[in-house]
This record gives sequence, C-alpha cells and structure tokens, in this order.
Amino acid sequence: IMNSESYPQMSEVIKEKPSLSSSFFIEEPTASEKSQSEAHLQRENDKMEDAENE
Repeated sequence: IMNSESYPQMSEVIKEKPSLSSSFFIEEPTASEKSQSEAHLQRENDKMEDAENE
C-alpha cells in the first residue's frame, strides 16, 4: 500500500504509455540517458517526500 502511494506517477505513466516504457528498456538507453531519467525520478521522489513532510 505504502509503495503505490509513494510512487503514483510511475504506475500511471506505465499504464498510460506501455509502448514508451517497453521500448525504453528494450533499446537499453545510454548511461547519460539513464542517469538523466534517474535524476528526474529522484527529483520527483524528493518533491513527494517534501509534500509528505509538510
């Protein structure tokens, strides 16, 4: 329960755009693309943690 509440946008994106998600993993993005998307996810996660802390 807590996990789905912590990452609602991730499950929504996967549900809405499965082709984008699957092609992303199949094509194996470069290290820079991976780090950019991971940094983006981390920023989103930080925003959500800030909202929970307030």
